Amino acid sequence: MSQAECTSCGKQHNDLRAHKSKLLLGTTFLMCPHCRAGKMEPRFAIILAGRSQGVDSVAEYVKNHRYCGADILAKELMV
Repeated sequence: MSQAECTSCGKQHNDLRAHKSKLLLGTTFLMCPHCRAGKMEPRFAIILAGRSQGVDSVAEYVKNHRYCGADILAKELMV
């Protein structure tokens, strides 16, 4: 039986739980305990929210690197 991957960090875990996105209302992701405890959001969700709701809505996530992966660039937040 294969393990599922955390939507945020992409690592395989047995203990994934539903996590309601703080940025994309009505969206739920499967997240590992580490990402849930760190109040992380998937990198793509931060970019989508930044594009649709404005950079100020995601500033805390980008500034505090509350996502996994490469730095989010300003050009990625622009439509």
